[in-house]
Amino acid sequence: MDEIEISREPIRPIECLRAGWELIRDQYLLFVVMCVLAGMISSALAIVLWGPIVTGLFYALLRKTRNRRVELSHLFKGFDLFGKAFLTYLLQVLILMGLGLILFVPVVLLFIAMVVSQQGAPGQPPNPGLFLTLIALYVFAILALNLANVFFVYSFPLLIDRGLEPVAALRVSAAAVWRHLWSQLGLMILSALLILVGFAFCCVGALLVLPITYAAEAVAYRRMFPDPPPREDDLDPEFDEPMEGDSLDTELGDDAPPARFADPEFPHGFRSTKKP
Repeated sequence: MDEIEISREPIRPIECLRAGWELIRDQYLLFVVMCVLAGMISSALAIVLWGPIVTGLFYALLRKTRNRRVELSHLFKGFDLFGKAFLTYLLQVLILMGLGLILFVPVVLLFIAMVVSQQGAPGQPPNPGLFLTLIALYVFAILALNLANVFFVYSFPLLIDRGLEPVAALRVSAAAVWRHLWSQLGLMILSALLILVGFAFCCVGALLVLPITYAAEAVAYRRMFPDPPPREDDLDPEFDEPMEGDSLDTELGDDAPPARFADPEFPHGFRSTKKP
């Protein structure tokens, strides 16, 4: 696959949040339902289902960036790329677990040192220096893990939009975030603040702002990765020509094999399964 170009267009966090709201405003309640369903479904078996579910959510959002209508069924579109989506999330989890292990080893060792020192001086308060250092290391580890997670946020839309393999999607996502690091940190912080404010309203508010934060990520993604031009090997007049309206279904003859992955909207990610 050709090297994917990452736009240098500035990513402004507040502008992305505003544009995210405008993006989904006409179907806002549908996206709220999608986020609720995504949480409910993935909570059953997160390690297996979260990748395909969030891929489907980004599929719907990327449709909106092209002024297409979205249906609830689009949330499950990520299951057409189940293997890629699952492996992408699994790799994310493994990377974060490895990083977490490295970051929390000093925290655990310092905690053990504090316990040992307390046993030698029963009834005495903990050493203030050790205690403050322990808190600082713990906070640093949590912040570092959250920062690391930001680098992978665009891996799922890259599966759909550019048809990348999991490792390549993670690599390109990390490169894009690194190029726009401060903007991405700003967007992450603003999104987190919105969700925290939402939690203040009996948690219901968090569900109401969550679709906007995802939409803001989709807006930022599209600005970093403008729509790719179609490739000749991706286009198949029998499998990739949309039917009447904006449906993503494909026109199949009676004898044609099923085109499960054929998608005229995202031909790079959903390829035709037509046999020569």
